Amino acid sequence: MKPTFLKVLNSLEASIDIRHEIAPYFKNPWHFHPEFELTLILESTGTHFIGNSISTFYKNELTLTGPNLPHYWRCDPIYYQGHNLKAEAIIVRFPEHFLGSSFFLLPEMHHINNLFKISRRGLKIIGETKEKTAEIMNIMMEMDGAERIISLLQILNLLASSEDYKVLSCRGFVQASGTSGIERINDVYAYLIENFMHPIQLNKIASVANMNPTAFCRYFKAKTGKTFTQFLHEIRIGHACKILIEGKLNVSQVCYESGFQNQSYFIKLFKRINQQTPLQYQNQHNKRLI
Repeated sequence: MKPTFLKVLNSLEASIDIRHEIAPYFKNPWHFHPEFELTLILESTGTHFIGNSISTFYKNELTLTGPNLPHYWRCDPIYYQGHNLKAEAIIVRFPEHFLGSSFFLLPEMHHINNLFKISRRGLKIIGETKEKTAEIMNIMMEMDGAERIISLLQILNLLASSEDYKVLSCRGFVQASGTSGIERINDVYAYLIENFMHPIQLNKIASVANMNPTAFCRYFKAKTGKTFTQFLHEIRIGHACKILIEGKLNVSQVCYESGFQNQSYFIKLFKRINQQTPLQYQNQHNKRLI
């Protein structure tokens, strides 16, 4: 799965691109583009890959990704099985200089310029800021022309004035990714997405990248900023979080469904990544639903 260059804008038609996507599942592959992207998930669940960040996504998730940061929303398997489900999102894409090369260099735009720099690692917007931004994005669908540009500026000002966000990808990946030289990593991503619930031997995953194990480990760390084991653990723990929230399986079952073979190790790793045990995580989420 090579990162695909996605052509977004025809500058003769519009300065920003906004679309309402509805499909059985999200179809864009692992891709990148020079525009910033705001993505509001309206329906669907699955796993998103933003740079070297792996996390489960749900309805109402909002993210901001910077230029040329590879990203991919992979719906849960059930969406590919013809169950009349839908994946729905509002997506706003815009170039950094959609108002000219010097506009965001103005003193009054300093905070938005800082937002642009941070978003090159990908941001997950949360809390009240997410709710306000989502409201504006929904209204933008009914606008055109200058109204859309004004609303986008309103969103950028809101995001830049808030601390309601989580930085997703590490600096190491952003510096290493670029637009070329990561074909092998993306073949690895594709294999892991399909097989993380099964035992994965280092020899096998190295062969996917057409490398020997030692060279593969060095290459993977250089390109992603994480060891292969760290990366695989995060995919599995992200899947475990999703199953725990669904509440249909106990912790032991979640452990094995997520690709782990040892329950005590699973609990220890889960706590290290999430700062709480699987049961505490599940109970905390259940309280939010009451």
